[in-house]
Amino acid sequence: MRALGFTVKDLHVGTGLPPETSVKLAASIDTVDVKKVQEIIDKAAENKTLVALLKVLQAAFHIKQQLGDVAFKGVEMDITLGLPPHVSVGFVSHTASSAGVAAAGAA
Repeated sequence: MRALGFTVKDLHVGTGLPPETSVKLAASIDTVDVKKVQEIIDKAAENKTLVALLKVLQAAFHIKQQLGDVAFKGVEMDITLGLPPHVSVGFVSHTASSAGVAAAGAA
């Protein structure tokens, strides 16, 4: 995921039955190359978890493309590894770094 420009925004670990780990990854739209996503899928075919995450990312970018000229600057992935696993991708009007700067300026 780092190869696509994603950084860890949040990490949570929960215990219980079943235990789960959730992470939020964020990247600038400009750093995510959809062609590179496919290359990574092809190279990491044996890593089922990574391939599943990347296929959700591909699908989200395909849907975003259908929206036309909507100005998004960032993409966030919410990933929960548990039973059942869950992945969601959201497009945001800010990037992870600009959101942190805006929050710091407001404080």
